[in-house]
Amino acid sequence: EKTTIIKMSVPQKQQAIVIRNLNGPVEDLVIEKDYPTPRLTGSKDVLVKVKAAALNPVDYKVKKSGQFGHSDIKDGRVIGYDGAGVIVQVGADVKGFKIGDEVWYSGLVSRPGSLQQYQLVDYRIISHKPKTLNFVDAASLPLTTITAYEGLKEHLRVQSGKRILIVAGAGGVGSIAIQLSKLWGLTVVATASRPDSIAWCKELGADQVVNHHNGIAKEFEAQKIEHVDYVFNTFGDKLINDFAPLIKPFGGVVGINGDADESCIKAITSLFVRRISYEQEFMFARPHFDIEPEKQNALLQEVADLVDAGKIRATSRSDQKFEWTQIHEAFNKLLDRSVIGKITIAVPE
Repeated sequence: EKTTIIKMSVPQKQQAIVIRNLNGPVEDLVIEKDYPTPRLTGSKDVLVKVKAAALNPVDYKVKKSGQFGHSDIKDGRVIGYDGAGVIVQVGADVKGFKIGDEVWYSGLVSRPGSLQQYQLVDYRIISHKPKTLNFVDAASLPLTTITAYEGLKEHLRVQSGKRILIVAGAGGVGSIAIQLSKLWGLTVVATASRPDSIAWCKELGADQVVNHHNGIAKEFEAQKIEHVDYVFNTFGDKLINDFAPLIKPFGGVVGINGDADESCIKAITSLFVRRISYEQEFMFARPHFDIEPEKQNALLQEVADLVDAGKIRATSRSDQKFEWTQIHEAFNKLLDRSVIGKITIAVPE
């Protein structure tokens, strides 16, 4: 049964962090205080009063080159693809949510992002946020959680008792992939290269940590680690040359960068003859192509319940929690590629 659109009064203008020039310095991210507030017109949308957001590599990809439909920026572009906040308006076909609900989500890369005070989001890709997390900590999880969950369950189809290698385990995706893998009964070998990132991986539950800068194969030999059944490569496809020989026949590889080139052909061919699957995960695919986007709603709700049960923790860190006016500092931190876990941004009232 359809209902009428339910709205709370919202201001005509809002604050937003807007890209005005592509491939320029971080100073081209501008805080605008009179940016138009989006209007609720879609029947499946909710309007969220955003309380917190987080940064991901996709943000600097959009900022650098206008990927994913953002090349025309004459009116500015709002990035940010993690959000947590409170629903203030509800479309006619929205089910399971009401005004006042606290939610978390990753949004859609082709739509305006979460670095604004109000954001329109399809209700099928949001869920109620964990009750035990504040908005800032909650914002650290959605995008990387969806990526890790889909990579592990839909691509690799992981099974308890198997061993997985998670490349760049201290990053945003790696941080949640370690936790989900342990929860689902896998032995986890993570890669990290600095004392603080190694400690983080172990804190999250990694059974062993190897330094990919020393060569993954060499580290496996030195630590007497046996072959793995799966590889979740969150770093870059060119590392496949190093880890391909370490995978058992009939295993699997999932990546998230899609940057394989001619130097990878021999390694990829070696996977083929051993019946090792080689796939890429792109968490925006379901909502972008409108193919069962509600699966991301169910996924996020499942993980929210796991968080509330104390089985999954947020991946925010106190030294990477930034205020709204610190966006340049936060973005520079993202660009230096040394982030452990996630960078979060508090959105002003």
